[in-house]
Amino acid sequence: MGLEHMGHEKMTVDVVTKRFAKKVQHIIAPIIYLIVIAILAVAVWQLVGWGIKVQDREATTMGTLGLPIYPFAYLAAFGIATLIPNYLVRLLHAIDEAVKR
Repeated sequence: MGLEHMGHEKMTVDVVTKRFAKKVQHIIAPIIYLIVIAILAVAVWQLVGWGIKVQDREATTMGTLGLPIYPFAYLAAFGIATLIPNYLVRLLHAIDEAVKR
């Protein structure tokens, strides 16, 4: 997931912030990236916690296969965790841009 979002243009929805002055945009960007990092970290934490619970219960999928569910929770957590370094780099870049201005 993280590799897919390396290009900045894929995750921008800046209809409102484009109307602000450049100085305000440079102040808002680090705040938004901090919020995104926090949300992603909470999602990873919750998925790992759910994966542990499901693993302890030995829950499996319904039907004939009966696959264990917990690997999918850990895989989703790993996929989301790969996004955090991307947004950390964007946060640092946004802080650098805000300090320059």
